[in-house]
Amino acid sequence: MSIFPLDDVLSGGTRQLRTELVKGTVTTATLQNAVNASSSGTDFTVDGYGVATLQITGTFVATVTFYGSVDGVNFINISAQNRNTGERVLTTTTTGLYEIDCRGLQKIRASVTWTSGTSITIVGRAEPFAGSNSSIQITGRKAQVKTTTLTSSTTVAVGGNETSRFTIPAGKMWTILDYYQEIVPPTGATSGTHSCTIKVQGSVSLMRSGQNYDKRLHYNFGTFYLDSLVTEFSTGVTPSDKAALARTMKDVKLQNGISLEIIYYNNTNADQTNQRNFIMHYLEEDITA
Repeated sequence: MSIFPLDDVLSGGTRQLRTELVKGTVTTATLQNAVNASSSGTDFTVDGYGVATLQITGTFVATVTFYGSVDGVNFINISAQNRNTGERVLTTTTTGLYEIDCRGLQKIRASVTWTSGTSITIVGRAEPFAGSNSSIQITGRKAQVKTTTLTSSTTVAVGGNETSRFTIPAGKMWTILDYYQEIVPPTGATSGTHSCTIKVQGSVSLMRSGQNYDKRLHYNFGTFYLDSLVTEFSTGVTPSDKAALARTMKDVKLQNGISLEIIYYNNTNADQTNQRNFIMHYLEEDITA
């Protein structure tokens, strides 16, 4: 965790802080090493990193499937962007460069389903942040770039709701840099809807999303998805304008015990027993005298 004195945080963010936010320390890994059989490979730990690029090489007839995990144990199929074509894919059968937005994830994986050929190798490189358009003004004596994760597995009964809270410590101010949420639909539901509202201290509503009983409420740093980061949705979302939505959870300033509340509503016909994940990236300032 880096601590930045006020005289090291100039307007716009420079020196150490800009390095922390934009460039940071690069990490690399080999996920598959000249394999010629089906393999899950080696997980790439990307906790605290923002973007990872995987390079796939070799001569093969095989399928590579991309996975991500918040808890480091349970993996879910996620999309990657082909750097050559710009297409977002869940799997690939070709060599090339594939970029994964890994903010909020602890690990990623590139699993190989082998058919024939010589071998396949997959290497990865990750950086803390792909960049930030936020304009941050520092007012405190010192600041820290932090990430806080909330998870809940509490059962939300049919027709019920649950509130999760990010609470700002006394004497601190948070400037939100980015936000991530993953809510899968209730298992066994066949009708109804589920939704999520984000409010400041139970009053000012910042953002709302709703979907049918069988769709996700997946928010990935500016965009809602109803699946694993492939299919976007805007119906049932407030604000409805995509540009406004992307700005909603950026540069919001909260301080001194104020809570950011995330309220989940289950209006399907099945209890919600799946885990909900919420991740906040923020700049924390010490505003005590």
